[in-house]
Amino acid sequence: MSKEQKFYKALQDVFIGAKIEGEGGFINLMKIKFGYYSQIEKLIKEDIDKALEKYPKFRDELFIKLYDFFHRYFTESGSIYFNSTPFHNNIYEKVYTDEKDVILFWKTQMLYYVKTDHIFRSMPVEFSAEGGSAPGGDLKFFFDASQIENKKANEKRALYFEINGVREDNTVVFTVRYSERGTKTKADEILKNLKGKNIAVTEELLEKAFRVFEKQSEVDFFINKNAKAFLQEQFKLWSYQYFWEGAKEWSGNRVNQLQILKLFAFKVIDFISQFEDELVKIWNKPKFVKNSNYVITLDKLLSACHSRESGNLFLEKIIKHAGIKEQIKEWQELGIVDDKFKLEDVFENSPSLKGWQTKSDGVVKWNELPFNPELKKRARELRKAGNLSEVLFWNQVKSKQFLGLDFDRQKIIGNYIVDFYCKNLSVIIEIDGISHDGKIEYDKQRDDYFKSLRLKVIHILDSDVKNNLSGTMEFLERELKHPVPSGHPSIRIRVELKHLPIDTKYFKDLELEILSLFNDLDNQLDGWLIKSENYQALNTILPKFKEKVQTIYIDPPFNTGDDFEYVDRFQDSSWLSLMSNRIEIARDLIYKKGGFFLHLDWNANFLGRILLNNYFGEENFRNEIIWAYRRWTAQANQFQNSHDYVLWATKTDSYLWNQLFDQYADKGSHYTEEDEEGKYRWQYLNGKKYKLYLKEGSRMKDWWEDLPYINSMAIERTGFETQKPESLLQRIILSSSKRGDIIFDFFLGSGTTTAVAHKLGRKWLGVEMGEHFYSVVLPRMKKVLAYDKSGISKEVKDYQGGGFFKYYELEQYEEALANCKYGDSNLFNSPSKTPYQEYVFMKDEKMLSALEIDYKSNKVRVNLTKLYPDIDIAETLSNLTGKWIKKIADGEVEFTDGTKINTKDLDYKIIKPLIWW
Repeated sequence: MSKEQKFYKALQDVFIGAKIEGEGGFINLMKIKFGYYSQIEKLIKEDIDKALEKYPKFRDELFIKLYDFFHRYFTESGSIYFNSTPFHNNIYEKVYTDEKDVILFWKTQMLYYVKTDHIFRSMPVEFSAEGGSAPGGDLKFFFDASQIENKKANEKRALYFEINGVREDNTVVFTVRYSERGTKTKADEILKNLKGKNIAVTEELLEKAFRVFEKQSEVDFFINKNAKAFLQEQFKLWSYQYFWEGAKEWSGNRVNQLQILKLFAFKVIDFISQFEDELVKIWNKPKFVKNSNYVITLDKLLSACHSRESGNLFLEKIIKHAGIKEQIKEWQELGIVDDKFKLEDVFENSPSLKGWQTKSDGVVKWNELPFNPELKKRARELRKAGNLSEVLFWNQVKSKQFLGLDFDRQKIIGNYIVDFYCKNLSVIIEIDGISHDGKIEYDKQRDDYFKSLRLKVIHILDSDVKNNLSGTMEFLERELKHPVPSGHPSIRIRVELKHLPIDTKYFKDLELEILSLFNDLDNQLDGWLIKSENYQALNTILPKFKEKVQTIYIDPPFNTGDDFEYVDRFQDSSWLSLMSNRIEIARDLIYKKGGFFLHLDWNANFLGRILLNNYFGEENFRNEIIWAYRRWTAQANQFQNSHDYVLWATKTDSYLWNQLFDQYADKGSHYTEEDEEGKYRWQYLNGKKYKLYLKEGSRMKDWWEDLPYINSMAIERTGFETQKPESLLQRIILSSSKRGDIIFDFFLGSGTTTAVAHKLGRKWLGVEMGEHFYSVVLPRMKKVLAYDKSGISKEVKDYQGGGFFKYYELEQYEEALANCKYGDSNLFNSPSKTPYQEYVFMKDEKMLSALEIDYKSNKVRVNLTKLYPDIDIAETLSNLTGKWIKKIADGEVEFTDGTKINTKDLDYKIIKPLIWW
């Protein structure tokens, strides 16, 4: 390979990275990059040929030096950073400044850490016939990687192998994908299938073949924050050594040659950096909110209703809704109710489950109403003689034809005969004609008697029935369906079941109606659960929650290698980039009196301390708390590790601090006396007798050994391996916040932080990207609302259950890449910029498919369903603008500052940052 060929190969490697198969937004962009690269390579060749016309002897040296520089920054993932450079073997360096003696530097500091993923390629795997047999002899497998969809973030996902046929030469073909929601390879079915094709393979050999495929390259994916500045700086450092090393004299020609080298290096840098900058823009763009739902307990729902009547109405709608069966099934799966549970069990007064108003306690049943038998003859006569209005009305309601309700005509109740009586609802209908004129006092006495039996009376005018029968029936339908008579008790929910959590995903058509009950929606929520990679979440919610969070606690991966499930060449530097990117944004979310708690172990505590000093300042570092616990491990040739570190820094030197106390060891057993001021014992001093009262205890220190690790049998245990005890979070939250403050955890794990925050009367935010968001975190928070008996529940007397929270997913970086449309366009020719500098993506659509242009009316319509089917535009706009939601209605969202936005006719300029950059 010639020197020139080596340079262009290195340039292609730096520009595109290693070839990757599969599906996903990142892979799509790599294909586009390849198309643009072919154009720029042609342009570079033409420009170099022209520049070297006067200096043909410099050609080989030019390509040698260009190759020498650019090949240093090749990475398989296409990221631009140190690789084969002097910095490659150093995790971090000491850098001296005027302000500080030493600051931390690590080789990926200039990068956004995106994820760690395999670079899978389709490949054959072959074994000798010793491990099995096939008609052709040796066993041959082929693994098709073309359908592997790249991971959206750094979530842990296993591969799933599915047999896709057998070729003529008996090669067994497998399709490979990432597992979705726990899908597993069905090895037994594969072996059975192959046996039917006369191919004998042992399970051990099959697993070995799978492992061979899985051992392909695994790399860290990064994005350079400013590739142009980084590469130009690196070129200047590199060229300084090259220019001056061994130089004795400089001729004019030599200077011109070196200028050509710099010129083309910078041209290449200009072009390469555009693609990296495009990734930065997509990485940092605000993300859409998708698939949102609310969880609200029954008592919270009823208390939001403006009256008992509307509360009853809502309960009835839920009762008769098709989604109630799935909701009950979920309650049973969560263990909130048992398998014998029936909907009637919720209510003390056993409401009808047909969706109509219920009879409260005290209502006399229709067949038990007082009855004067002497009026039977008179009732028959009235039925027979019926006037016109009564006949017209009867024809509308007889035989259960009106709303399926059962009416009686000329019904005897006590010493009275009423025109009509509805058995289902205990309602009397009286048609008032001329015979009622002058009988005001008599009618009042009748109505009072009926009300004493808890019966409702509705009076209808005779003239209305005759002249507007349809309007009369519409009025009656509204009266029978909705309001409850004054003095008529509302439905009563059993105390032990009033905190049943309703998930609006089962009642989507009722969701807006539920939300409309709240006039200050965001402020009435207890919390938000967000399924997302945490950088995307932090960056997206920053405008909404900036300086509103009191306490952040995170329990991130501890940098052991096991946490990420991969062997990382730059393990420390990758971890530092991951944490640095996120802590930098998290700091802006914290209120001026707030703080940040970073939970680590011995693998990363020293790095965590430096990061906190970097972002919060050494002067604001408060404590290195030692959590010592008993946890027995296998015997080893070292002291047993039995503690973690919780590092605490505050945003300023004016912070909230609630002093906590350790209880005395004997818990004051010798304080045997007690008065209105508390327990005391007698103490003698200088011959006098004094009361010595029991204090709370000694002030708590930074050594915590009274909080045990969660044992495997504890009911608090969720099955999540790194779960921390609620008592640990209780101590942290109580010391650093007050009721109503927002607590945030963006490495939420099993949900302990949000669970404890809720129990302690705090509001909360939680971010988690793994699939256990739905299998562990969300179910746990629903149980917390229903009243969870585990953890700290018993000792927190104010916690009785109940609540209201929202959960949703965020658009992810890979999804945004996949939805961006980039075409194979020609390079721009601009008079002000060279083709290397011109923004090559100017013609590309990106996410503008969401806009529909009506040229006739000169109007732009926004149709976000072209991007994602279930976008929550209200929450998306709230995150984007930083405005909190006051009220949500059909087609409109109102914010707390009074701003209203029509969500059915969006102004495209509002959402521009989401779809164009």
